[in-house]
Amino acid sequence: MRQFRARYGLCAALLLIWVALAAGAPQRAIVAPAGLSAGAAIVADSSVRLNFGGALDAAGATDATRYTISINDQTATMASVSYSAVGNAVTLALPPAVLKAGDRVVVSWRELRDAQGRLLSGQTLPLTAR
Repeated sequence: MRQFRARYGLCAALLLIWVALAAGAPQRAIVAPAGLSAGAAIVADSSVRLNFGGALDAAGATDATRYTISINDQTATMASVSYSAVGNAVTLALPPAVLKAGDRVVVSWRELRDAQGRLLSGQTLPLTAR
């Protein structure tokens, strides 16, 4: 399937899966992981926004102890954490004026759970504050 997708593209691969399912091939659930899809460090509201590829458990997603933020290789303290199911976005608010344009921000998270209960841990690539 990987070689087919690389040669003909994702749309063709999805069409092939649909045809196989319609033809009565054994069905297996295809579940997309809820890993990080985007991140941004926003100077204007002194926050870091993380968008995940799927829904997260809201209780765990808003637990500040599950995140670590470093700004220019220095650990930073969060003011609050919020989660929005719209866009599967976690917003890590920092105290005012902590984040400056050009700062290098890295966020790590541990023991988050997606909607299926799977554990998620990871780290952003360095984000440049804008």
